[in-house]
Amino acid sequence: KRYTANDSLDQIYSSIDSKLFFRANRQIIVSIHAIDKVIKYGNSSLKIETKPASEIDIAIGKNKASTFKQWLDL
Repeated sequence: KRYTANDSLDQIYSSIDSKLFFRANRQIIVSIHAIDKVIKYGNSSLKIETKPASEIDIAIGKNKASTFKQWLDL
């Protein structure tokens, strides 16, 4: 689902369960239940495909890729 909020993503992310949600990038927080596929994207980045499909590409930068893999237990 898509929500509109007046709070910053930092404020929202600090108030939700970090076991269920991950701050993918500056624009997106993704739910672990929405992740369908994780694909290598470029050198060290990752691309996430969600179910239902996201309107925009969700990329995890190389700086967060290892943290994301640990979060998923990969």
